[in-house]
Amino acid sequence: MRACRLAASWSASWSGAVLMLVGLHGADPLAAQQRNPAAGCPSFHEVHPAMSAEEALRNYAPPGFKVYPGIDEQAEKQLLRRKPIVSGGEIDQAWIDLHRDKKDQVVVRFRFDGAATRRFGDFTTRNIGNSSAVVLDGRAISFLTIKQPVLDGIGVLDGGFTGHEAKQLVDRINSGACRSSQ
Repeated sequence: MRACRLAASWSASWSGAVLMLVGLHGADPLAAQQRNPAAGCPSFHEVHPAMSAEEALRNYAPPGFKVYPGIDEQAEKQLLRRKPIVSGGEIDQAWIDLHRDKKDQVVVRFRFDGAATRRFGDFTTRNIGNSSAVVLDGRAISFLTIKQPVLDGIGVLDGGFTGHEAKQLVDRINSGACRSSQ
């Protein structure tokens, strides 16, 4: 499988929410699936609002936070809350689709379950201007700045997937493997 980038895109899919995304690229994040039962299951974490990963590495990480590596050596490390806002097991359904603007690019669209939709909506309502990150295989693979509340629980994992890579992620989420690894 070729190297894959994964990024979360929360634009028009989120009830008109406008969020700025910065994607991180790197090696194949799905390759570790056989070594780790939670591999290939995305989770969504709060980025520490005031301390950088570098500061945490120099001094200490605040309680409840951890420095996560980026997807590759060039990607910036992120200081994230250990406990996710939402985990992949709380994705009700995932499906393959085409990018809204780049019709030749495959994306994975998803819908959180009811409890996760409310929790993510509450989090984004309280954290306008702060950031959230997507973690896959123990690595911070993308982060976004919250511009307005995200209330409908529908999002996109976007980042240059091949059809095969997108199908692997969708199959893993929809099979219940992410739910059983929580």
